[in-house]
Amino acid sequence: MYVHIEVQGDYKKIFPKRMFQSFYRIMDLYDQRIYALALFTGEDAKYNANLFHYEFLGTELTYNYNTYRIASQSETTLLESENPFALAVLAGLYVIKSKKNVDIKYQYKGKLMRLLLQDKMINKEMKREFIQKLFVFIDHILRLPEETELKLVNEMKPIIQKEAVQMGLSMKDTFLAKYYMKEGEKKGIELGIKEGIKEGKVEIAVRLLGRGESADDVAEITGLTLEEIERIKDRN
Repeated sequence: MYVHIEVQGDYKKIFPKRMFQSFYRIMDLYDQRIYALALFTGEDAKYNANLFHYEFLGTELTYNYNTYRIASQSETTLLESENPFALAVLAGLYVIKSKKNVDIKYQYKGKLMRLLLQDKMINKEMKREFIQKLFVFIDHILRLPEETELKLVNEMKPIIQKEAVQMGLSMKDTFLAKYYMKEGEKKGIELGIKEGIKEGKVEIAVRLLGRGESADDVAEITGLTLEEIERIKDRN
């Protein structure tokens, strides 16, 4: 079985077609069963389409796929869940609910960090690496201005120092690590992340162009500019 997941935020007219194109390409290449899921991270449900329909001169096709909309999830249900991944979904829900309100985002981020250190998480014998990745994910999805971030760091430091030892975590395994690194180390990590993201987009663009996608569609899918797409085409 192949699992096809697409993450979509804002409305894109091409999205349902893209879901179908991925489906038939996977089917053509591997000839296996496919589970498809569209994960919608935006606030507006109006354009959260769950099907692609094609009709032309008597030829008709409808492709339905599964959808999961973060904004429709219940905060209460997520908080009651013993599945650690519920915290990742909850972080996405809090991004939507807080919008651009820094004070609300501050409260949500602190709440998630505390939830990650609760006893129920420890009793599940989660691996340190998994907990660390959740810390990093929550830190990046709920970004705060530096001054507010430092306030949260000072507030959370005693709690993490006390609770994290039970899970075998150290300060460097949490979102606090970036405030205890040397400036050069921080800049190196930030540069590495940015370069890695850019390389990933370029690789996707090369594959899409190789399949005959237009420059406009490739730019819309990857977020690269048309000028960057043209340079990629020239190199390949």
